[in-house]
Amino acid sequence: MSQLALAIEAEIWTRHLSFLETGRTQPSRGMVQLLARVLEVPLRGRNELLTAAGYAPVYRETGLDAPEMAQVKQALGFMLRQQEPCPAMVLDRHWNILMTNEAMRRVMGLFLDPAATAALGTPNAMRLSYHPQALRPYIVNWEATAAAFIQWLHRDLLRTGDAETRRLLDELLSYPDVPRQWQLLDLDASTAPFLAIELKKGDVRLQLLHPARQPRHALRHHAARAPDRVLLRRRRGDGGCATPALMPSGNGASLRTRRARWIALRSRD
Repeated sequence: MSQLALAIEAEIWTRHLSFLETGRTQPSRGMVQLLARVLEVPLRGRNELLTAAGYAPVYRETGLDAPEMAQVKQALGFMLRQQEPCPAMVLDRHWNILMTNEAMRRVMGLFLDPAATAALGTPNAMRLSYHPQALRPYIVNWEATAAAFIQWLHRDLLRTGDAETRRLLDELLSYPDVPRQWQLLDLDASTAPFLAIELKKGDVRLQLLHPARQPRHALRHHAARAPDRVLLRRRRGDGGCATPALMPSGNGASLRTRRARWIALRSRD
């Protein structure tokens, strides 16, 4: 966005914006918040801008298990149940799995060994896709899938500079047989709205269409200090996608697949 376009959108003089940009004028708290809102800076980023400008942060982050988030968690649980028999999960901004529905638990139970995955620590969608003891052996098109995932992480890191994102990225890049070129951000990487993932174990084959990093639906929750309430925002993009739901066959001894939807809700700032 050009300086002129930003000034018009924020309804301020371009001269004043120029002084702010060059440091000749100190921005007020309101001006920092105004420009951050116009630029659609995430709430965590707005806190960082306020701190850099010498002001106290405005927004606080509240864990999903906190008492004041009970209604949000209840709403998420309802949304997950409404997706049955389609697998669905809730992820935080670091790709940690916060909640799943019964269909997703069945999918995980089919492909993952509970003891092996428990040893990996907090369930994380990226880690489970990359680790040799998790989903990696069962992802038929693992290289294409993992290449897309790693670029999403690179972009997350570029946007936020977050230390935990950096640690997760470094961990995934350290796994066996990860190509060296994945260590770099690829600006030419595909930005298609969906990522096709194929899982196979024995006679069971699942074909997923995962909502890509951009665009996507993302559910972001924050509790604001003033007023003290939870802010919910759904980001632009298509979040629904086709994926198989596990259904018993006629004899009850095997599984077959049918087309359904999988919505990945990401709790982010």
